[in-house]
Amino acid sequence: MNTQETYEHIRAFFLKQGALAKVEDKDGEYSEVACLYRSPDGLKCAVGCLIPDDLYDEDQPGGGTLGELMEGNNVNGIADLDRRIKEIVNGDDLEGQRKLQFLMMAQSEHDTPETHNVVEFISKLDALAGESRLTVIV
Repeated sequence: MNTQETYEHIRAFFLKQGALAKVEDKDGEYSEVACLYRSPDGLKCAVGCLIPDDLYDEDQPGGGTLGELMEGNNVNGIADLDRRIKEIVNGDDLEGQRKLQFLMMAQSEHDTPETHNVVEFISKLDALAGESRLTVIV
């Protein structure tokens, strides 16, 4: 999957999912560390929607950053990552680096407390696609 296809996949996924993979704190607000690759209720984040289901440990919700995944760190809730991470990011070539950069920015926009819903996230995702010289879906 190249960067354009990744953008289109994430966008379509969130239109269908209709919610962000965030956990509200006790005050009903989102904290900066509340994003999960897959939330306890099964919602996925911008990177989580690209991680194959067989890599998730259903007993533990997964959280962390894409950087942690790429560095091979043990990320709670995701198993056997070293074997499959290249399938998600496409390797170290120029397109793989472009895709990694796009995914890191998309994850950041999903995770920020300023992004409150899917409509805001898709708007930000579309802006990132434009900045990344991808064909923006209208």
